Amino acid sequence: MKIKQLIKQLTFWLAILILIILALFEYRNGEQPKELTYSEFWGKVKTGEVAQITIQDAKITGKFRTKKEFTTQILDGMGTDITKELNTYNDTAPLDKQIKYEVKRSTQV
Repeated sequence: MKIKQLIKQLTFWLAILILIILALFEYRNGEQPKELTYSEFWGKVKTGEVAQITIQDAKITGKFRTKKEFTTQILDGMGTDITKELNTYNDTAPLDKQIKYEVKRSTQV
């Protein structure tokens, strides 16, 4: 009888430990934005996975529709007309797949 009770207690505490470990992994993964290449970024845009972005200088930060964050860099010559490309995308995308974007000017003087 005592062995059954011990097994139940061990199972309970093992389950609690597993839940804590899973929560820590989720918390840790939620803090760091996913780093994408510029090509990967446009692939995610075209599949409708990107919800919003902020463009500042050569850096793009944003959120997927899943609320997870990402970041990417605009390489020289690759993002010269990014707002024009985003407007073209938004013109043809369904309303629920359009991207909200903001362009912030450089804070450097």
